[in-house]
Amino acid sequence: MRRYLSLRREMQSLLPGIFIAIRDLVMARLGVEGTIGEFDRERAMSLFPELGLGVPVDWVAFGFPPHPFYDVHVGVILETGEWPLMCHAGLHVSASAWPDLEDRVARVDWPATVGSQPDHTVAGSVREQRFCDHPRRFDLANPGREASVLADRAVAYYSAARDHIAGD
Repeated sequence: MRRYLSLRREMQSLLPGIFIAIRDLVMARLGVEGTIGEFDRERAMSLFPELGLGVPVDWVAFGFPPHPFYDVHVGVILETGEWPLMCHAGLHVSASAWPDLEDRVARVDWPATVGSQPDHTVAGSVREQRFCDHPRRFDLANPGREASVLADRAVAYYSAARDHIAGD
């Protein structure tokens, strides 16, 4: 029990602390508000009631007003369901917004703006099209550096998509 409580305290300082650090770094550079999944759990659960308490909340994301936040955002995700912990950043578009935004997203020159062609995947449980960096191991030994790197990637994706998403 002591070991469990110790690990729990360590994880609580990492999560959501890492997301607060990323949010603050991105906000300082772009001036956009960030939403931290753990702090938005109730809204996420209302959008995905079938997931209940299992709704993923290990993320921080940055919306594109006036679009609804959960329709399109740049997200930084820490995959905590398996070992090793993996992380990635990218543009996420809901299934309901995808028909309206697909052409706009297709116009983004990803290699020129984020440095590579992102992986295009579908996150079925939350019904999102995702254009993300390939997942990589999260370095638990250096969370401060990880926050900086992930914030840089979020800024790159947000900057790449902003004009296209805001649209005509």
